[in-house]
Amino acid sequence: CYLLAPSLATLPLDSRKRLQTLEQHSDLGSGFQIAMRDLDIRGAGNMLGGEQSGFMAEIGFEMYQKILNEAIRELKRTQFKDLFKEEIGKRDLEVLEKVKTAIVHRYQSPHGSGENEQESARLLHDIAACLRLVRPMRQLALTINGSLQADGTIQIQSFDHPIHLWEVPDIQKGFFLRNRDVAELQAVAPDFLKAMAGEYWKFRMPVSLYEAGHFQDRFWKSRFILWCSAIEAIFASQTADREHGGSKVTKARIKWFLGAQTRIYAPGDVPSFAPQPQPTIADVLDDLYEVRNCIAHGDKVPDRFFTQMFLYGANSNRLATLEEASSFIVRVGLLKILKDG
Repeated sequence: CYLLAPSLATLPLDSRKRLQTLEQHSDLGSGFQIAMRDLDIRGAGNMLGGEQSGFMAEIGFEMYQKILNEAIRELKRTQFKDLFKEEIGKRDLEVLEKVKTAIVHRYQSPHGSGENEQESARLLHDIAACLRLVRPMRQLALTINGSLQADGTIQIQSFDHPIHLWEVPDIQKGFFLRNRDVAELQAVAPDFLKAMAGEYWKFRMPVSLYEAGHFQDRFWKSRFILWCSAIEAIFASQTADREHGGSKVTKARIKWFLGAQTRIYAPGDVPSFAPQPQPTIADVLDDLYEVRNCIAHGDKVPDRFFTQMFLYGANSNRLATLEEASSFIVRVGLLKILKDG
């Protein structure tokens, strides 16, 4: 296999550096060193930084993802696996080995200072929350912190215990990260971070409630009530005369802001080989609030919501559709706020 290139004298400096990197790291398993050297060339920062977004556009996210994947695989074979095998169970290690994509934040930290580590953890948390609005997916791991060594390897210093978040809403179980999701994340992330750092409580509160519901995979009522609360945090208001609250006002605002005939399954959400369900926001709001009120007031949820229905290639009930609808309304509502300014 040969790589043909023009004369080095005619190439930009960054291009010459990249070719030299390939010459220096041509052995199998060198992906990690190449990825780290590429970060050096483009400048330190996070995956969404302006210095890096151009490179991602040049090679396509799938290629960038493969670079990260190879780096992660190399860590799993060496320090990564050695560190975890004594600290966590066999099942947890198997879960970690299934990780395909990571959000990486690289920064310089003075020796003995923990402020940058805390700020980095907060930044990653917020970026991950923003990504869940763009494309909610199953999640297998949390935060891992380490230092970059001179030889290009990472010395793992701390990690959050891995999680087994598999029970996301049915339609989201098939979600994976796409190029257009990365492009949308790059577009909305700066305003999202600004909102989460400011006194924008009508934005921050629904984000927090949606995040809490996302990780409630064991008890569906908790997730449902949290996501309904996120909807009300966006579309309802607390006033003394109570004219801007209540389900009627909230439902009317949702229909006006998002469109009554907007389908709750966006294009591409349902696999093309499966039947394409067509429920709209107007179709689900009354049922959504009926279930919400039953849970909030301690009443039994009517049996008809558990009736089996064939929706998108798998047996699913009306309750599953309402859960997915509540997620859609929160995500699309918050993203529209960011995009509309």
